[in-house]
Amino acid sequence: MHPEEYRAVTDPAAAHHRHSLDHFRPAHRAHNPLLTPAHVDADLDADARSAWFGFPGVARPQGLECELLLVPLPGHSAGHAGVAVRDEEGRWLLHGGDAYMYHGELEHTPALSHPVLDPVQQGAQTDAAARLGTRDRLRGLCRDHADAVTVFSAHDPWEFAHLATPTG
Repeated sequence: MHPEEYRAVTDPAAAHHRHSLDHFRPAHRAHNPLLTPAHVDADLDADARSAWFGFPGVARPQGLECELLLVPLPGHSAGHAGVAVRDEEGRWLLHGGDAYMYHGELEHTPALSHPVLDPVQQGAQTDAAARLGTRDRLRGLCRDHADAVTVFSAHDPWEFAHLATPTG
């Protein structure tokens, strides 16, 4: 997990500690997962260490050799991060996790939210301003780097259907 999330979950003195623990419900912990913080790896190039498309604090999970990065997307939880994977053509696929829940939030300016998903998203956030800032940064990423990055959320069934449809 991203180091900020690790701190929020394991350090009682950390901001949002109680709220972060509540995100990890008993069912999430039933198999006794090994929680380890990712780190900024010396193998990452200087651009990736300082910022990934303008997102600072990118980390790599320990022990992985593939191009997989944890990209800080604060707001849902103290150390919420998306997972970015680079494909064989050099394009990135970014799973935004809980940073947003409906494609209209990224595709429209101003953001177009979904009335059914809004209460879920607002009830699960630790920091509304950070979540909205993250959403806006993701909107900029989609606008400015659509040729290099595809962003999606597991909460959006329309995005899933689009990504699951074979091309070519």
